[in-house]
Amino acid sequence: MNSWIHKVVIPTLILVIIILLSSIFGSPSRFWHPAKWIMIAFFTFLSFFNYSLYEIGFKNFQTKFQNFFFLSTFIRLIASVIFIIAFLILKVENMRLLLTNFFIFYFFYLGFEIYFLLGNLRPDSKQIR
Repeated sequence: MNSWIHKVVIPTLILVIIILLSSIFGSPSRFWHPAKWIMIAFFTFLSFFNYSLYEIGFKNFQTKFQNFFFLSTFIRLIASVIFIIAFLILKVENMRLLLTNFFIFYFFYLGFEIYFLLGNLRPDSKQIR
């Protein structure tokens, strides 16, 4: 299994389990927007794209890795804005819940991305000293 696959699958599985458990033991319509699966697919694809970009930058251009990181952050931001604008144009019901779920998912995936990225950078910082 490639190193980035588990970095995309782990947060997705955790999120799916949380949503399924809240659906079984609670009221899913109160906590989760009906477009939650679309958002999870969006963030899974975005994470896959970012980790692929990180891997290219880290393997081929180690001295310019920061450029790849900032490029992926910019792409994530632009893609997120376009995603939200698309839902605004479609006039989806319960926009407040959609935005709440969107930012929960956004920060959830971002937290895992930072965690895994720092795990990759730690061994390199020890080699420099």
